[in-house]
Amino acid sequence: MISKRRIERAVRELMPLSDAAQALVRMSHDPDHSSADIVRIVERDAALTIRVLRIANSPVVAPISPVESLAQAVSLMGEDKIVTAALSIGANWMKESLSGYGPDARIFDNGLKTAIAAGLIAKRQGHAELAPLAYTGGLLHDIGKAVLSAFLEPEVSSTIEAVESGRAADWLAAEKAELGVDHCEVGAMVADHFNLGPALRSVIAHHHVPGEAAEEHTDLVKIVHAADGIRALMGGDGSVDALAYPLEVRVLEDLDLDPERFSEILCDALTESTALAEAVGSA
Repeated sequence: MISKRRIERAVRELMPLSDAAQALVRMSHDPDHSSADIVRIVERDAALTIRVLRIANSPVVAPISPVESLAQAVSLMGEDKIVTAALSIGANWMKESLSGYGPDARIFDNGLKTAIAAGLIAKRQGHAELAPLAYTGGLLHDIGKAVLSAFLEPEVSSTIEAVESGRAADWLAAEKAELGVDHCEVGAMVADHFNLGPALRSVIAHHHVPGEAAEEHTDLVKIVHAADGIRALMGGDGSVDALAYPLEVRVLEDLDLDPERFSEILCDALTESTALAEAVGSA
């Protein structure tokens, strides 16, 4: 068990998101923002401007002619890729290895897959207005692991054994048994610390148990829950907990995600996330 004071101190010590990343995350809550608003945020950050222009000229965007202006880059890339670029350089801890969840597990890599799947679900299953928030929520849903990983690392073998033996119902329960807290609870603390807003906090706190989310955020949390399940089935993310959470069938029914649509989104999200990860990594 770890004390609440140690967790709170670790949360406070987590490096904040860059100003641009924070502004773009906050903007995802505002349905009335424009591409010009995004340009104004990006142009204030030289490193992000360079990253965005490089991605805009990469094969993942495949422009007909070279992209030289931010306005054109934002128009071609879309908000989701801009947010991805901002978080890829505006929060280094998102790309660091999570030793408590596997040597190759990283919040950014896993979050990108979940984000793309969440955006696709929102757009295709009648919740297009939630797509920006769903995408950002997918990117950030596991931020609690950035804090909990170091505490979990010495206990990872017993955590795995607890899940495999059935002593713990799932990985979330195993975290709670070993440490007295789980990554969703810690993630909610991080969300409060970074002032991410109630909708994203709800996603982070409840993405494994959507039924516990406030009613006004239920649809959003269900989308990210389903997307996280799709991400786990993609494989290749190095997370020892990937398949250790139940995917609620009722959520899939509520989202009208039948097996055919589920499979289509899985395939499309895998293709898109692979291409975007390569573009972001090489930019």
